[in-house]
This record gives sequence, C-alpha cells and structure tokens, in this order.
Amino acid sequence: MKILYVLNDTLRRGGTESVILNYFDHTDRDKIQIDFVLNAAKSELSENDICKYLLDKGAKVFCIAPRREDPKANKSEFLKILNDEHYDIVHTHTDAVGSYFLKLAKEAGVKIRIAHSHNTGHQLINKGLKNRVHFAYLEKCRKEIRKEATHYIACSKAAGEWLFGEENVKTGKVRILNNAIDTKKFSFDENTRSEIRKNLNVDENMFILGHVGRMMPQKNHEFLVEIFKEVHEKRENSKLLLVGDGDLRFAIEKKCKELGIFEDVIFYGTTDDISKLYNAMDVFVFPSLFEGLGMVMIEAQCNGLRCYLTDSDEVSKESIITNRVETMPLGNANEWAQKILETDFERKDVTEEIINRGYDIETESIKLTEYYLAIG
Repeated sequence: MKILYVLNDTLRRGGTESVILNYFDHTDRDKIQIDFVLNAAKSELSENDICKYLLDKGAKVFCIAPRREDPKANKSEFLKILNDEHYDIVHTHTDAVGSYFLKLAKEAGVKIRIAHSHNTGHQLINKGLKNRVHFAYLEKCRKEIRKEATHYIACSKAAGEWLFGEENVKTGKVRILNNAIDTKKFSFDENTRSEIRKNLNVDENMFILGHVGRMMPQKNHEFLVEIFKEVHEKRENSKLLLVGDGDLRFAIEKKCKELGIFEDVIFYGTTDDISKLYNAMDVFVFPSLFEGLGMVMIEAQCNGLRCYLTDSDEVSKESIITNRVETMPLGNANEWAQKILETDFERKDVTEEIINRGYDIETESIKLTEYYLAIG
C-alpha cells in the first residue's frame, strides 16, 4: 500500500513532526510505503536533515512550490506527483489547509483521503489585517475539509471537535490517534541526568525549569519567561532550559534581557536528543495558548517530571494521563511561580501508566497500520 503524507512548509523538529516520524519509524514497511510532500522550496531536500533521514529510510520526499508564492505551480506539481505515483491514500497533516490538498487528491482520483487534526486552533495570534484575511480563509478551509476528506483522524477529542465538529466526534466518525512515544527512550535515568547537567555546566543543586517547543506565538514563551523571572526571584539558584527554536527567538532573548534573567536562561536550540534533556529538568512548564495535544507533555510525564499546563478550553486536557500534572490559568506569573515552588519534585516512574493509556508507539503503530489496511 502506498500512502502520501502532506505536510506544511517544512520538516522541523516540533511536536507534529515528532508524532509523524514516530509512526513512520515503527510502520511495517513490508506492508506500507509512506512518502512525503512538503509545501516548501526544493532546497529543503538538500538542506533538511529530517528529509535526508527519510530518504535514507527509503521514503520519497517531494517539495512543491510554496502555495503562497506560486499557487499554479503548487497545484500542477502536486497533481503530477499523484498521477505519477498512484497513491492508495493521501493523509494530510496540515490541519484546515488540508482541504486544499484533499480536493486536489479527489480530482486526481485518490479514493481514500484522510484529514488529520493536530491542533485546536489556527496558528495565528496577531490580529493585523493580513492575518484577519488569512484567518477567514482558514475558517473556510476548516468547513470544507469535512467534505473533502473520506476519513477523519485527530490527536485528541478537542482537536477532532475543532476541525471536524462535535457531532462527528460524538458519532465516532473521528478516529483518535494518540501522540504515542517510545516509553523506554523517555524514562528517567539518573546517569543521563548527571551527564546532561555536566554538559550544561550546572551543578546538581541547580533548580531547572524546562520547556520544549517551537518559538512561536502559540507556545507563549513571553509568559513563560515571566514565570521564570518570578521563580528566580524566589529561588536564585535556578535556570530556565528552553529546548527549541523559531521565529520568535530574538524577541524572547530581548525580553529576557529586559527582565534581567538572560544569563540564567539556556537557549538550547533544536536537537535530536530531546529525550535526554528531560532528565536534566526538575519541572516542566507548558503555558501554551492552544494545543491539540501537547506531545511533549506525554514525554515529560513519562520522564516522571511534575508538569504545569495552561488551564484553558483551548488546550486539550487529554495530555493529562498521570497525576504529575497541575493546571493553572494564564495571566498571573507569580501564581505559577508559587505553585511550582511549593510542589514536591521527586521523580516517579509512571511508564506503565503511559503504556496502559495507549501512548506506547510500539502498540499504537500496529493499530495505525491495521487501520490503513482496513480502509484501503
């Protein structure tokens, strides 16, 4: 069976991409061939390390002209791929924008078209005119995707309701596919903790708040550094470890300087070894504005960390699968800091809980393969 995954601008090390790669890595390649198409410049093929990884694993990776730059070329290139390769299934991972690609897949005669919701809102925070126009377009796509897709998948109930509607979730038309992880890889290890802390040049007594996420408006880094400022004032021997990169990095660095905490914030950037970095943390703080299902929350819990999550309807609570999570309302950084500092930070092994809740990739990837074969 041949399946084409459609992704947004590029392959970066983020939550959605990690989910996709996890399932790709554990797919039975004797039964299923998964290829990828990126709505991005063709230079991605030579410059992107994830693209190189996929190619080494036997996947085909196509880059089509970015739609915002050349819609006509984008359409013709995508249709050519479908007509040349004859895919059994097209599976979009682009949230609402997937309606555009699924419509083209229908035009090319692809009978099985899957829309996958990874979020609970559009990736737009700025309310400027350009974004308001784009928001209206995305809302149109969100409604159209329900008729262009033949099958619906979501990472959580909340993500399914947002993209496909409450009724479709209620009646079972939306398949919930957990953002599963390699539980062995993310379990806590004391030796790794010492090794990573040594590499970060921090001692065992240093209190480390951790966060993993792309530096974009959704992840709410501005509020995160405000929380850390309050923590640091109460506990001087503390640091903030930021894992990830993005367009807002310069702005976040500037804010840290303004708050006087820049020297105590570790901007780690992107890495292939995220699983190791959780070991160095003492708590995990995740104040996102909206989330379909924060995969890093699952990873952090698997590592036995205490986690602090936004208490908002826009953030799926389905990522709370152990008693290691506290929820807090946005707005008051000092309240977050006080809650964080009054909590017991002792690690707890919750691996079995993670597995029993359906978040182990070994088991869940088998289910996804069986699903593809059943519908195709």
